[in-house]
Amino acid sequence: MCDELFVRIIAQGIEMKKKIVYIFLVVSIVCNIITVTYITKNKVKEESTSTLKEVKQEKEVPETTNILDCLFMKNPIDQFFSERLRNHKSEIEYEMVQRAYASVWEAEYKKILGIIQNKCSYSEDKEIFERYIKESKEVYGNSESALLAVMLDNFNLPEGPEKHSYGQGTTAGLKMYQGMMDRNACVMFIPYLEDYTFPDVKELEESIKRSSSPTFSRI
Repeated sequence: MCDELFVRIIAQGIEMKKKIVYIFLVVSIVCNIITVTYITKNKVKEESTSTLKEVKQEKEVPETTNILDCLFMKNPIDQFFSERLRNHKSEIEYEMVQRAYASVWEAEYKKILGIIQNKCSYSEDKEIFERYIKESKEVYGNSESALLAVMLDNFNLPEGPEKHSYGQGTTAGLKMYQGMMDRNACVMFIPYLEDYTFPDVKELEESIKRSSSPTFSRI
């Protein structure tokens, strides 16, 4: 009788230990889940905050952004002239570089269209590019007046000679913008022309020297 009671007490003790261990395991698992969830939420929150800050920083345009950063592309010609314009020593030099820029891209435009037209075996294809050249000139002619008005910012002036008067600086600026339109046309075709190469630095330097000549066109 005593042995049976002893055995029962032992069995109950073992069962109680099992329950205690089970409860401990459950509590431990729950605590771990809570801890992991807390850490994960904080991490996600930190990442979200960091992402929002990065997006905000990307959207903010620095006030010190130079207008040249908006005008030029990443190609050898633009990089060369952008550097020269940033480091100009006088207004005369600035205008000279602007005119040279327009001259270079005009030459590249003609060269590229020449390469393309030489590829055309049929008159129908040649006519496509002849029409393209004509329409490109018309586009610039139609946009020049609007561009000039924005450059002069003369919207508050009444119609008259003063409203449309400007100097060599504006003329050089218009030339440069015309060069940019030639550039925009060129960069559409260049990726498809395996035999095209950009002019080297020596040629670009020569273009600036030519633009300083009194006989160089300023119109």
